[in-house]
Amino acid sequence: MTLHYDAKQLTNGQKPAVYYYNTDRQSWVYLGGKINSDGTVSVETKHFDTYAVFGNEPVVFSDMDGHWGSSSIERLAGMNVIRGYDDSLFHPNAQVTRVQFASMLAKSMGLDTSNEVQKFTDASQIPTWAQADVAALVQAGFINGYSGIDGITFKPNQVITRAEMATMLGKVLKAPSISEPTPTSVNTFQDASSIPDWAGAEVNSLVESGIIQGYGDQTFRSNMHATRAEAATMLYKLLDALNI
Repeated sequence: MTLHYDAKQLTNGQKPAVYYYNTDRQSWVYLGGKINSDGTVSVETKHFDTYAVFGNEPVVFSDMDGHWGSSSIERLAGMNVIRGYDDSLFHPNAQVTRVQFASMLAKSMGLDTSNEVQKFTDASQIPTWAQADVAALVQAGFINGYSGIDGITFKPNQVITRAEMATMLGKVLKAPSISEPTPTSVNTFQDASSIPDWAGAEVNSLVESGIIQGYGDQTFRSNMHATRAEAATMLYKLLDALNI
């Protein structure tokens, strides 16, 4: 899709970007696009909706130039899902905590923030900036926490594993079509036996939807800690699978 824009409408620092109106969220959602020399901006889309061009101040991460996850990170930054650090870097290889990923997921899905009291016994450890996002995910049924002798805990500051991340994404993926059967036999990873039982169904759903592919040696590495670039790429693919 290619749309014209009026450069005179842009303020200093702004660039034209395509947005579409999401009726479920009742808000405009950033898509981005390629700026052309003829006064147009082009973007690829998979659905018919109401589109418009708005001025946007792009977030530029100097350490993402040429990186394999740059397009995913650019989209999520435009949606205000992710931010960089004070040094204007994204740090794509840095690890992601459970609370950081939960906040990104809630913002990606446009969930209405919730002020309900958390059910987790370690709720006091959840940072103030993420409490509403975590509560929204709990209310939507996308996170359950861990059961133990201390009750149900969220472990917000624990670095998230690929299995944990896949479980959250898989629950979101299944939510719009809950009546459809969950695939149970598409998992072809060489280390499939190491994937926890509580994550198996969600991992299979993500594989079938093309959201995760594993590594070059056909392993999933469920206990490996996810990087910021990996988390952003999986969120981007989830948005694509849900036509958001």
